[in-house]
Amino acid sequence: MGISITFLMAHLVFWYLDSEQLERFVSSASQTSQQLHSNLVTIFTHSNNTCSEQNLITMREDLWRAPLIKDVVHIQDGRIICSASWGNLEAGLVLPKPTIVWPERGLQHWRAVKDPIKGDIQVNMVSDGAVAVLIVPDNAYASIPSNYPNTGFILSTEDNRYVFHASGPMAPENVLTQSGSSWRLLLTQQCNTSSKALECVTAYNAAPGLFGKGLWFISVVGVLSLAISALLHSSILFVIHQKKSLKRALRRAIATQEISVLFQPKVCLTSGRTIGIETLARWHDKHFGHISPDIFVAIAEKNGLMPQLSRLVIEKALYQASSLLKTDSNLHLSINLSMSDMSDPSLLSFINDHCSGHRIPAHQLIFEITENSASGFEGIESSVARFTSCGYQISLDDFGTGYANLSWLSKIKATEIKVDRSFTQMIGDQDPYNRNTLSAIFQLLKDLNISTVFEGIETQEQAEYILRHIPHATGQGWLFAKAMPIQEVARFINTPNSSIQHNADAAR
Repeated sequence: MGISITFLMAHLVFWYLDSEQLERFVSSASQTSQQLHSNLVTIFTHSNNTCSEQNLITMREDLWRAPLIKDVVHIQDGRIICSASWGNLEAGLVLPKPTIVWPERGLQHWRAVKDPIKGDIQVNMVSDGAVAVLIVPDNAYASIPSNYPNTGFILSTEDNRYVFHASGPMAPENVLTQSGSSWRLLLTQQCNTSSKALECVTAYNAAPGLFGKGLWFISVVGVLSLAISALLHSSILFVIHQKKSLKRALRRAIATQEISVLFQPKVCLTSGRTIGIETLARWHDKHFGHISPDIFVAIAEKNGLMPQLSRLVIEKALYQASSLLKTDSNLHLSINLSMSDMSDPSLLSFINDHCSGHRIPAHQLIFEITENSASGFEGIESSVARFTSCGYQISLDDFGTGYANLSWLSKIKATEIKVDRSFTQMIGDQDPYNRNTLSAIFQLLKDLNISTVFEGIETQEQAEYILRHIPHATGQGWLFAKAMPIQEVARFINTPNSSIQHNADAAR
């Protein structure tokens, strides 16, 4: 009986852990699929039926914003006549026969065909009218975790009749014919019904629980049944306790105002003057130590603590920075808000009350919108309008990554964009792809003619490069200053900085 109970408990525990892992796996695969779909919609919308120089430029700009896509081409009479990467192809290249065609949707799909231009690798292709996109599956889905044993995913139509891409130990047809999870197969599915092709991502674990363990492990379970049973019981309690403890600790930290704020200066690269400061939340727990903002913000979002956390950060930031903002009416204070914050009607009243109480003009506040998914995108325009109508400024954070792109700019009418640090780190890189990417994004920023902040500036070379190409840009990073308490910010503003002065001299 003891052995049977131990085996059952062990199987249930590992089955549960595998199911939790599978949910994370399908979310990652689904997010990649949605990002790929968003890229396709943008490309198909922007492109026209010509291979003019202007349209090739548009195709290339779309391509650098879509890291999951290998190339964009135009087709005519079954031939590729031009490409974003290769330009016009005089003779044209013959396309293979598509794997499937959806005439009513205007779509064609090629699965696992040789790259029609270079012929060196296998690609998937999808076309909408005269525009086609080349995708290298190994590259497009590289961000999906590959270290989950016995796990795979399938990208298919909603009716499961056509498979766009599959990865894993099982044949797609053997998975898609299953009605749901069982003891021998874990199965979960997420669908993107906004797609013309109604794409679904199906993730599976072909050997969940003890079925995925080796014979040696099962033997140990049998021999040491009682000890393993006790150990598993203790482990479960420990894991649950740790998760609940961190959540409880965060709830307590918010209630007792243990969350602190630091401020990082934002520097005008031309004049060398500090024109703003960004608020950064920090949490140091006496038991867990320093907790990264990425971790505790995610916990807050998952457990409904964001309203309290955001209000605490805003309240502390306004209180600590109020004297500095009154001293310099040209200085602005930046505070990060999530999409859930923006859609909270009571938060705007909270901000208005505290600004009024501290006598801080609305125009000195910039709210940076951050979002790593497309959820809530439809309502962003009205949410932002409520803030801007009160005089607050809006900044689009992490521009150039994920969903922080041109479509967001058209919705939120931002007064500022913050270029993600990943682009700053490309400066000085001799890789041709990175150099071309930098050239494209700097040209785009010039055309947008909007206030621009570059994050993550760490070297003089980066600052000087940005200054040459965007003379009125703002810089933020360790080259100038790390995040610091408000008292140090005041001293920093009044103390000459050699790096800043060097940039200002270079501008002259």
